[in-house]
Amino acid sequence: MMNAVILAAGSSSRLGRPKQNLEYRGNTLLQHAIASAGSVAENVLVVLGANEDLIAATLDVTGAEIISNPGWQEGMASSIRIAIDHLEKENPEISHVLFMVCDQPFVNTDFLAELKSKGLSTKKGITATAYGNTLGVPVIFSSAYYAELRKLTGDEGAKHILKSNLHDLVQVPYKQALIDIDTETDYQHLLDRE
Repeated sequence: MMNAVILAAGSSSRLGRPKQNLEYRGNTLLQHAIASAGSVAENVLVVLGANEDLIAATLDVTGAEIISNPGWQEGMASSIRIAIDHLEKENPEISHVLFMVCDQPFVNTDFLAELKSKGLSTKKGITATAYGNTLGVPVIFSSAYYAELRKLTGDEGAKHILKSNLHDLVQVPYKQALIDIDTETDYQHLLDRE
């Protein structure tokens, strides 16, 4: 069984407004991420922090469970730790967790299905997306990595766990994952592509 966790606690400081609520193709970016994640995972958890009330108000119809991260200013690691703690307490039978962010608008159900299929069929502990000469999200970790994920600190996320466990990692190429929304210019470029 696999749960999905969408890391959406950041303040979108470079954008100047919550990127989670940006509209694209009839949904917010976060609603799109939830729908995509829900196609491959038994449950979808959303970790919120900055602007939580504003963002949570858009999620009533999604069926996602919201987890609050009061320490969101530390960075992505705090959201990962909170999510792992929650999963181990509420769903200890979950064997895998899919981590996503909401600002990769071209990550869709087809790609997530491929990621899950390749990852679970190889029996490797980590399945990561490969794009732009790096490895990153979306990424699937088996429960064997929960202890390492719980030790993360700061804003770097889990990238060093990926790099130090290449022997236990499947790479799934997806160049569209390189496109993310950090600034108003990024968002306008996204809208111009429609």
